This record gives sequence, C-alpha cells and structure tokens, in this order.
Amino acid sequence: MQEAGSPTTKICSTCGIEKSITEFNKSKAQCKPCISIRMKAYYIEHREECLARDKRRTSHPYNPNAPANHPTVRHRRYIAYRDAGKTKKVASNLAYQQLLELQDNNCAICRKGESIIDNSTKKPRALAVDHCHTTGKTRGLLCSFCNTGLGLFRDDPEILEQAKNYLEQHRGAAS
Repeated sequence: MQEAGSPTTKICSTCGIEKSITEFNKSKAQCKPCISIRMKAYYIEHREECLARDKRRTSHPYNPNAPANHPTVRHRRYIAYRDAGKTKKVASNLAYQQLLELQDNNCAICRKGESIIDNSTKKPRALAVDHCHTTGKTRGLLCSFCNTGLGLFRDDPEILEQAKNYLEQHRGAAS
C-alpha cells in the first residue's frame, strides 16, 4: 500500500527512463537493468581481480592455513560444537529422565519445580543439569534460581556458608 503523496514512478539516473519504483532497488537512483549492465561491464574490465577475490572468499573454509579468527573458520567450529552438543544431549536424555525421576521432578536444592516460564513454549523450563566444573561429573538437576545462585557464588562452599551465616545473623532485620 502506497503512502499518500509517495511517488509510484522514478526516473533512472543512467538511462533517463521513467519506471515504476519496483524497478529500483531500495534507495538507488539506477534501475535494476542499468545496475546489472554496469556490474557486467565492471566484471569484464576487472575479470582477473574479481576471480582472485572470489577464489580468496571460497578458499578459506578448506584452507588449513586459514587464520583461526576468519569468519568461515569460526562458523565451522561453531557448527561442530553445536552438532556435538546435540548428539551428547540425545545420548544423555535417558540419564536426565532417570535423574528427574529420582528427584521427583524437583530441584535438588530447594525441592521445588522450575518456576521460570520459557517465552517460546509458554511452559516451565527444564531443570538445569548441574555439574562439577573440575571433574565434569553431574551433581543433580537444579531450578534456574538455584543454578544461577551456585554460579554467582562461584560453586564455592565456603562463600555459600558465609552467605548462610550472614542471612541467619540478619534474619528479621528491618530493610
């Protein structure tokens, strides 16, 4: 739908012909056919440069000497990481279900179910798999609050003990 007062035609700055605005790319003064002709002419004049540029663009993903921070190399590493996580999740889904059953579908710390609702599914999130960052072994399933709390206390039992003592000292204090 056209806005009131907006033009429906435009004059191409190259060929000078008045054409429908659908014949132009957004905010371009040249019509699409004129741009195509200009790009073909550029390619003919600069063929070797264009071929070398295209070769550089496509050689990185398979070049073992490509820099590690090159976008295509980073993307390949990400895809490998993501896919490895998927297979790991499928293999451990049974273990997750068994642990969930052992904990009666509740958090291992607060003994409550997950209360945070996932925006996309409108259902409670799954309990997080808590693990030891040193050994990598699973410790249990935690709700979002308890999992975040452990992380913020850097999984340090001494800091958690100090926090417990602090809360007990100030229980009922006016805020």
